[in-house]
Amino acid sequence: MRTPTTTPASAPSELNVALDGVARRLVRAGATLEGWIYRATNRPECFRRLPVGALGIERRAAYEEVGRRPAVAGVSPPAGLLELEDDTGYVMVRYPVPDVSSTLAEALDDRRPAVRARSTLAAWRAAREWWSRPDGPTLPLPA
Repeated sequence: MRTPTTTPASAPSELNVALDGVARRLVRAGATLEGWIYRATNRPECFRRLPVGALGIERRAAYEEVGRRPAVAGVSPPAGLLELEDDTGYVMVRYPVPDVSSTLAEALDDRRPAVRARSTLAAWRAAREWWSRPDGPTLPLPA
């Protein structure tokens, strides 16, 4: 059985975008049910690229609310919605991610077993916190 998704079948592997007047080179890191995750190559941040149609007024407000909640270990809260300046029909949700040298998806593709094991163990330990939040479960993204 397939999960319904609004994620397009493919997305560019790289994006060069201007967000808030700052040029960023983004590399695709993975997919979500509604879009794609991109990692900035020149800044400590990731982005979720969503079709504009996936975000109604209530969903936009929810992203802003989540950004004001207390931090949770292992979870990067969204730091805001950014409209793409080239009007592509997508918005970007920014996630600051300090000290990230690779995503979980990249670590799992690593040929070294120790890297894969260490990353899997870190995600496993954080999962308990992600799923037991009082405001509802947080599902990990591939990035």
